[in-house]
Amino acid sequence: PPTGSLNLYVKRYIGDSGFAGKHLLMIPGGPGQDSKVLESHVANLERHIGGDVAFYLLDNRGVGLSSSFVPPNYYDWALTEGAVSATQQKAPIPLAAINLTNAALDVIEIGKAIKQSP
Repeated sequence: PPTGSLNLYVKRYIGDSGFAGKHLLMIPGGPGQDSKVLESHVANLERHIGGDVAFYLLDNRGVGLSSSFVPPNYYDWALTEGAVSATQQKAPIPLAAINLTNAALDVIEIGKAIKQSP
């Protein structure tokens, strides 16, 4: 967001060797799916791609274990009259910050972090 911060959840899977010569960032579709939908595919992909690949599963902004766009335990946003307006008022991050451009920028930042990690 233009001001403040948010947390992005990324889970890394790395082969038995502990070495990753290649990196694959997996982003769930949806919209609204979290990285759990991809977990079952990691072992199968590792068999096909090879053992020197690190897999990274991302929860996009507002999804899963990344910063939520609604407060915890707030489930009314999709069920009530005027829900979008009420959600915007309660959201801890601006809903406008959840867009494709920022998702791409998040991927760039994750790539930088991967490059710097051991």
